[in-house]
Amino acid sequence: MNSARLRFLWAAALPCALGHLGCGGSRTGSANWAALDYDVGSPASKDVHIPAEVVASADIGTPADVADASCHWTGGMEPPELTDDGCEFELQVDGFIQVCPGTFMMGGDPTNEFTSGNELPTRKVTITRPFSIQATEVTVGEWKSVVGSRPNPADDCYQCPVRYVSATDAAHYLNLLSDREGLPRCYELIGCDGIVGQGCPGPALDCDANASCTYLFKGMDCAGYRLPTEAEWEYAARAGSTEPLHGPQYSIGWFTTPDNDMLTPGPVGMFQPNAWGLYDVNGNLTEMCLDGYADTFVGAPLVDPLCIARHGRTAIRGVNWGYGSEARVSRRAPIRWTNRTNWVGFRAARNATR
Repeated sequence: MNSARLRFLWAAALPCALGHLGCGGSRTGSANWAALDYDVGSPASKDVHIPAEVVASADIGTPADVADASCHWTGGMEPPELTDDGCEFELQVDGFIQVCPGTFMMGGDPTNEFTSGNELPTRKVTITRPFSIQATEVTVGEWKSVVGSRPNPADDCYQCPVRYVSATDAAHYLNLLSDREGLPRCYELIGCDGIVGQGCPGPALDCDANASCTYLFKGMDCAGYRLPTEAEWEYAARAGSTEPLHGPQYSIGWFTTPDNDMLTPGPVGMFQPNAWGLYDVNGNLTEMCLDGYADTFVGAPLVDPLCIARHGRTAIRGVNWGYGSEARVSRRAPIRWTNRTNWVGFRAARNATR
């Protein structure tokens, strides 16, 4: 990592990562909806638009894949009792945030008019293992230092988040990053020789990678680099808060407004981080997660949930710089796993090495 950038991250994020005041967000949260006793099978609020098929199956708590046949869910339904094993939330020297196990309210606020049906039901989810997640999105400079080239040669801002990368491209990068640090690879790439990370030809805003190039994830016990699960991403992005955002919108992320001409993403780490030290969880780019995309969380596991997709869609989280009006930490959508676009990127994660 660039030493100047690392010094900047330490100076700006360490007080927040250690829970000091003035960083935005809250470890406890205060929104009234979070105090409601939500059940895994009760997503419906009369004021929220929820697809009819979700409402029809709202009382289904098990099995998970009855609720969403496109997923093979892994995880459990009975949260264990978490013990204090000495884990501390901290910014590590490599620019990753160590995140400790815990329980949080996952999903959209059912009383918020902007909440989409795919963010429901809101439910208590438990993360049982510590993990590390990158404080910022992977940058063009980081990608080039690992892969050796840029997906889009026109992207000459090396501190800006890398884009025009598919889920397979991200897996390739994460494997190479694991190689560089002597860690096991977490992905097996199949039929991908010479065709990963090539970006899009010409000035296209998006394109599709070769569909013959696929990957298999080796499992959550892998010690190398991987994408965060949706649950890990939202847990870290919320950082103890139940609010839609961790601070005033235009102080926490790079967004287009009527008063500026931000037509592209900007340098990472320029805005206020959340209470645990993560930057740009809204704004800049929407981010890929490890999960395949599930249309609904009805019946989804409550402990370490992970959707293993039965289709070609990857879950993406947060909003990019052009969709400030929809900014909220619970926002989610699908993208084809072959798609390379100018508005989606990712941040790396790995199991904690304590």
